[in-house]
Amino acid sequence: MVEKTKKKFTIEDVLGSKGKIKILKVLAAKGESNISDVMRRARVNYSTIDNHMADLVEAGIVEETDFGRIRILRLRVEVPKVHAIKTMFEIWNASDLV
Repeated sequence: MVEKTKKKFTIEDVLGSKGKIKILKVLAAKGESNISDVMRRARVNYSTIDNHMADLVEAGIVEETDFGRIRILRLRVEVPKVHAIKTMFEIWNASDLV
């Protein structure tokens, strides 16, 4: 029997695309939301969010729960690295940088 090894995600994997950053910013601001709301707020299409969510869920950054046809996404802020990402967005948004 062959064991499947879990992929180790780097910060580049998590923050390496504009789409993932947009999704994470929405979830950092809202905490949790349904996939349609995240798509609308992040201005990404379904296939983009679906592909990025697969990586973010596998990396342990986002938790996905299905309630029938509704998919709820939640940023896992109890994880220290995820909390750091959320804090980075908060500091960035509050700064005076151009």
